Amino acid sequence: MTTGSYLVDEIGLANENLPAACGSCEWVGNAGETKDIDSTALDAGDPSPVGRCPECDSLAYLDRLQDRIIDHALQLFDCLSKLAKATSSLNAAQHSGRNIAADEWSDLYALTNQADALLTKVIGDHAAER
Repeated sequence: MTTGSYLVDEIGLANENLPAACGSCEWVGNAGETKDIDSTALDAGDPSPVGRCPECDSLAYLDRLQDRIIDHALQLFDCLSKLAKATSSLNAAQHSGRNIAADEWSDLYALTNQADALLTKVIGDHAAER
């Protein structure tokens, strides 16, 4: 078991041209663009960060395209499930003659926009994979 601190250079992640992405915001770039970590605590099994995000100062990691594809696909599936449920609910309300409130339409519109944005990410991921 290793104890104490280590430097990124010591574990072979020092290639500044490796793609990196922030764990919190939408920043993507190269490992060389990240800031020094200084100190952080990691639990067993946590991925090793390559630095801190230059935009939000959160930990940044190697950008593994396959992980990103899975994450975006799961987010899209969740969003589409919510969209289907909301559409079904509004359809039932409409057939029963109940007036549909403006905020219900706004919620549906917001889910539609979210699904569109996630679909764009999934398509972008697919294009990057080629």
